[in-house]
Amino acid sequence: MARFAFGGSSVQTHPFSNSTEVTITHGLGHKPLIYVVSSDGKMCWADVTYTATQVVVRFQNSTTGTIMVR
Repeated sequence: MARFAFGGSSVQTHPFSNSTEVTITHGLGHKPLIYVVSSDGKMCWADVTYTATQVVVRFQNSTTGTIMVR
């Protein structure tokens, strides 16, 4: 997992490949902002479900890209 600065905040990046569902354990103590960028650099729509320490991101079709958790 890589981290980089985005608007002064730390962002966790989670690459994924050919997936319809990705589960990320974040442990941030709050509902983080989720950004999904496809492998061709476009923002993606996804269904996001939050639990206390995890985020589940679901796609309608199999997708490749990166999920950014802030």
